Amino acid sequence: MTERFGLCLAFCEGDNHVILGSKDGSLSIWNLTSGEAVHDVEAHDGAIWSIDIRKDYKGFVTGSADKEVKFWRF
Repeated sequence: MTERFGLCLAFCEGDNHVILGSKDGSLSIWNLTSGEAVHDVEAHDGAIWSIDIRKDYKGFVTGSADKEVKFWRF
């Protein structure tokens, strides 16, 4: 995995994982116990400025410099 510049993050339920939004528009899910990225996805065409976990913990929302809001499911 290449080095990324993180701009925002959100803790997942149970606080074992975080979702990191990057300057290059990618999302990474990190396992806090192992310190390893468990999933990467090219999510937006611009920097990801915000991540918010849904209240029912079934997904999350991202906002980006590409002026798009995307809804994700776990």
